[in-house]
Amino acid sequence: MPKCKGRVLHDCHAEVLALRGLNHFLLTEVLSLVQHDSAPCFSPYLRGRNGQVGQENGTHWSGQPFEIRSNVSICMYCSEAPCGDASMEMVMDGTAGDAEPWEAVIHPDGALHGRGYFADLGVVRRKPGRGDAEPTLSKSCSDKLTLKQVTSVLSFGASVLIAITPNAYLSQVVVPADKYSEGGYSRAFGPAGRMAFARSAPLPPAFGFRPFTATVLARDFDPFPFSRPWSGGPASKAGNVSAVFVAAASNAGAAVCETIVRGVRQGFQQFGEDAKKCSALSRWKTWDLVARIVDLVLAQQGPGSVPLPVRRHLVCLHTASSYRELKEGSLGAARAAAKATVVLTLGGWRRNEGDQRWSLGQSA
Repeated sequence: MPKCKGRVLHDCHAEVLALRGLNHFLLTEVLSLVQHDSAPCFSPYLRGRNGQVGQENGTHWSGQPFEIRSNVSICMYCSEAPCGDASMEMVMDGTAGDAEPWEAVIHPDGALHGRGYFADLGVVRRKPGRGDAEPTLSKSCSDKLTLKQVTSVLSFGASVLIAITPNAYLSQVVVPADKYSEGGYSRAFGPAGRMAFARSAPLPPAFGFRPFTATVLARDFDPFPFSRPWSGGPASKAGNVSAVFVAAASNAGAAVCETIVRGVRQGFQQFGEDAKKCSALSRWKTWDLVARIVDLVLAQQGPGSVPLPVRRHLVCLHTASSYRELKEGSLGAARAAAKATVVLTLGGWRRNEGDQRWSLGQSA
């Protein structure tokens, strides 16, 4: 992890890449608005908050100059059940012939569960992997989607510029009928499942527990052509190559089209020094984009410019000594408190440390 320095993607499961891609799209949309200040552009997805922009009050960063439009809904399509708690019944069906929990077994060393330990349902799990792979602390897609029901789909970087509003949360997750377990989804994501405590837990202003709806497609719906082959179909193996496409913003930039291998763009060494290895979705590239946008926002003058208290806090993007200092500062305080509520609710959430001691001043 310390070798990543913000340049290597930790998690390349499809749901995570889709969320990171959405954040990149929204940030490029912000860029398209602020870099055309002399001739304002229209975005069908975002709008300026203008007079609604507040200031840091010690517990809640409310100085974001933009927000997602109220008529925009965010949906996610998953061709497979998200790994982790939401898919355990289907994993058991394919392994044991039924969906009954197996006999309880104590997990060694307090490590996170992977696909095994079927007696433990409703728990935080790590990303499943090959049997000979080293254990990871990267949480399952079920757990990460559960977290997004409280923190919103906005990453830390995007949340500095885009306000947390009700429509910044997933409204629905769309899944094929044979990839849906009502029990698993209700337990993993529903208000009566493992997140029941979050309904009454105190959260920072603007944040809330907003469960998404699971929309199940009809059984005769045309399947995703690149889905995992059905049982009894042609043999296949999981690959380590990810294809990423992010549409271009409304008024600026180009679409992202990348092939990712081991967390970096294909053709580059994972921990090499070549700046071109970084995916547009990496932490470093995301913060480079945020910093560029903030410079443009701070350069704006006149009635539409952000208030002085907001400027003072945005300047810390350039004065912070590391990414960790940024996340632990005032800009990330409310989001960190919201995440802490989820971590407390779920229990067993072990932090994935090591890739935070790098600065935006370091070249990529």
